[in-house]
Amino acid sequence: MKRNMRKDLEKPKIFRIFIYNLKLDINIKNKKMSGKKIRVSTSNSKVMNGRLFISGLKAVLVSKSKVLAELVNHGNSITYPGLGRLVEYNGPYIRINK
Repeated sequence: MKRNMRKDLEKPKIFRIFIYNLKLDINIKNKKMSGKKIRVSTSNSKVMNGRLFISGLKAVLVSKSKVLAELVNHGNSITYPGLGRLVEYNGPYIRINK
């Protein structure tokens, strides 16, 4: 019986996560995303020197997913007038104008 349990643990598990209309297929063993991007707007993010910085609220929403949480870099942040503290996001994104 222990051998069967080990085989089950070795198989990669696929989960589907829905975060605010963002559908992700996550392979837990390899930690791969299926090419989905987060949606950011001009009111919750800024692009500085080609790097995306997102607001703290957006970072909390993104961090609910374990895979996306690894893409948020809280150590690298800026303070922007009117938006406050913004943290760097290193993953794929779609920028919309609002």
